[in-house]
Amino acid sequence: MLAMKRVVGLPAVTARAYRKIDASRYDVVIANGEFSWGIDHPKTICLFHGSYRGFRDYLKPHLSLRQYFSLSWHAQIQRLAARGKCVVAVSDFVAQILEGQGIRVTSVIENSIDTNHFRPEPCTKNGRYLFVGSHHHYGKGFDVLEQLARRGIAIDCVTNERPGKGLGFINVMNRSAMPDLYRRYRMLVFPSRFEAAGLAPLEAMSCGLPVVMTNVGVGADLAKSIPDFVVDVAAVNLPALFAARIERIEADYENYAQAARDYVVRRYSYRRFSDEWRDFVREQAAC
Repeated sequence: MLAMKRVVGLPAVTARAYRKIDASRYDVVIANGEFSWGIDHPKTICLFHGSYRGFRDYLKPHLSLRQYFSLSWHAQIQRLAARGKCVVAVSDFVAQILEGQGIRVTSVIENSIDTNHFRPEPCTKNGRYLFVGSHHHYGKGFDVLEQLARRGIAIDCVTNERPGKGLGFINVMNRSAMPDLYRRYRMLVFPSRFEAAGLAPLEAMSCGLPVVMTNVGVGADLAKSIPDFVVDVAAVNLPALFAARIERIEADYENYAQAARDYVVRRYSYRRFSDEWRDFVREQAAC
């Protein structure tokens, strides 16, 4: 078991505990990505919130050789985990990446936002900008945030590790407190180089904040509706592009803020999400 864990990782632990699931007791099993590896149930839904191959390819210039091969191996584990199973992806963006690595995607069910909890309310803005996400220097674009800070753009970061010089630090907060935090800021700045979806931009927009983000995850589709919110992750000078977009949005702030809220309410409602998942699970159970 120890050797298998070293080779496969935590999915080997899950497989040992749940390899044989009684089909007479459970009509459907839903497993998260590679954690469906080794699970033996005739109706297993493999839900992908991410892709190691996508992360590898989008971060390739910033990876060591060891990191590159580690991500490649984990991508192979994901492919093996999905074999023979029903696969759901959380965005069209990640679905295309999964298909490219030989994983057949059955359906795309996008994440949802509780728009009643994450909603605009009258609030005094502090004049600063916000980033929300885990700390990965290049993966989450902290190098871009640092360069924006050197340009005089005041950015606070809600993250799990103190960021670089010039950036404010807010330790990871309880989710229930996040709407009040979002509302105090002018805009979400999100220069991530890879996301399968990206909840923080959707939460911020649901609270009436404009965003500036890259065209990964939800950004790929957001660019079709509100192009000024999105910049090309492959662009040569990301900090300059982000700074220009921030300035453009500030010049027509109220209209962009309303457009942000409207976009999330229209596309990412919990009702849509729950209806799609209910119908999909029923369909799989009936097959």
